[in-house]
Amino acid sequence: MRAGIGRALESNAVAQALDKYIAERLTPLSWQGTAGQLYDLLNGYGIPDRSTWPRSPKGLADQLRRIAPAYRAKGIDISHLGHSREGAVWRIARMRATTDHATPPGTEGGIRYGAHRA
Repeated sequence: MRAGIGRALESNAVAQALDKYIAERLTPLSWQGTAGQLYDLLNGYGIPDRSTWPRSPKGLADQLRRIAPAYRAKGIDISHLGHSREGAVWRIARMRATTDHATPPGTEGGIRYGAHRA
């Protein structure tokens, strides 16, 4: 599965620029701002094939939506937080490892498979 995610991202110009930015700049991984700010930021990273680069911040936002599930699988959350006066607000952050475990069936209010409600 990881190999498939890697292949999907390596062919995406936005993912290439974002990976370079993450590798060089973000420690700890956390960035928040508008799609326009991120567009300007990532536009400075050397992308060899500019033909697939988004032509606007809105195009970048569309690409972020497409690649977000693959980045979540890599432990990086890309979230659209809504809109401000300046534009669409995004956050890129490392996901925290969760230690919460699901409640086992049949305990604490869960209905066990096959059990009927009275």
